[in-house]
Order: sequence, then structure tokens, then C-alpha cells
Amino acid sequence: MVLIGILYWSMTNKISDEDFAATGWLSTLPDPVRGSVLEKARWRTFGPGDTVYASGAAGNTLWGIGSGTIKMYISAGEEHMRFCHAVGPGYWFGELELLLDLPRVIEMRTAGNARLLCLQEQDLNKIAEEYPALWRAVARLAATNEALAIAAVDDLMLRDPRKRLAATLLRLSGLRWDFQGKRDLPVVPVTLVELAEVANLSRSVAAKLVAEFVAEGMVAKEYGRLRIDRPDRLELVLQS
Repeated sequence: MVLIGILYWSMTNKISDEDFAATGWLSTLPDPVRGSVLEKARWRTFGPGDTVYASGAAGNTLWGIGSGTIKMYISAGEEHMRFCHAVGPGYWFGELELLLDLPRVIEMRTAGNARLLCLQEQDLNKIAEEYPALWRAVARLAATNEALAIAAVDDLMLRDPRKRLAATLLRLSGLRWDFQGKRDLPVVPVTLVELAEVANLSRSVAAKLVAEFVAEGMVAKEYGRLRIDRPDRLELVLQS
């Protein structure tokens, strides 16, 4: 049953190429620019647990998710890599290091099978020679991801652990602070350890709160995942 559930989730957690072009950051580009991006970029496939790029790798590509879920990990330098976010179809990433000419500061790994569109820097430069406004669009993409990071920090300063966890689950599912306009992620591939880390809670407190949310019908526990069943009730937790 677990295998069947994983296969079903992998099949449904995707969008068509047409929907991909009409979703999120890519949809904000003028038609000729969007067409050039789709023409020059290349689709790449990944298996479960693959690393799209590691921290410290060269930051010379943009990535867009066509199917699957990508998990983000970050380290302050002295700490181990910690889970910080999850993103699904329609989401674009990789622009920060490309703009700043820095090695990767975030590590991206697949939660399952995934299909990603990869745009190399040299191809982006070629498109920008004809459409210089493309760099402004890339800067706008960076601004949306920066806004998400700032909003996540704001959520982590919620003093009430119950509210902090509710806010974190809504963010992970794409239902809170979605600045890219991508598709939501109703099934979040996160373990209890990862959830405790990303919500800045102890494991015991995270386990207690998850059990409460399950009992109240807001979420359902699956193997290595949480399904968001009643996001409206999670919103009410924040308003209480």
C-alpha cells in the first residue's frame, strides 16, 4: 500500500508542459522570451533522493520544476545541512548564485522522481542579448524567493508553538507566502525530525502537535510525509 501511494503521488504531482509554461515565474515572461527559454532549456530527470545541486557547487543554471518535489537544505556554516523548505511543480530556483556569481548556498534534493527544466547561463545570456529585459525578470524571481525567506523568518518568530507549526505546514504546502504563483503541494515529504527542525521545535513538541493536528482532522500522517487535509483549519489556528 505504501508503494502504491508513492506511485500515485508521483503521477499526480506533475503538470503538463503547457501548464508549466503558464504557471509561476515562466508565465510572467513575454511570449517570445518564454518561447526562447523553452527552446534553449533542456529537461532532465532525477530519481528519488538525487541531489540536483550541492552546497558549494557552481551556480550557473536556472531550474524549473515540471514534476516531483524538491527539498531544500541549508547550513549556516558551522551546522549540518538542515531541511528548510519544499517546492513542487511550477517553482523556479537557482537565480541567487547566478546573479551574485557565487557557489551554491542551498542544497537541492529530490523527494521522489522528478523532471526539471535546466537553463544554462550561456543560453540565458544569448536570450538576453535579444531580450535584455530577461535579466529584470530574473531579478524579479530572486525578489520573490527573498520575500519567501523573509516571510519564513517572520513565521519562525511566532512565540506560540502551535501557531508556528501551523504556519510552517501552510508554507511547506505552498498555501502561505507563495510569491511565484505556482501550484500548491498538498502532500509534504517531511519527516518528524525535519519538521521539528524547520519549525524550530523539539522533536517531542513537534510530535505532540502533529498528533493534535491529526486528531483534529487538519493533517494526515503517511510514510515519510504529511498530507494537508484542512488548510482552512490551520489558518484558524493562526487566527486564534
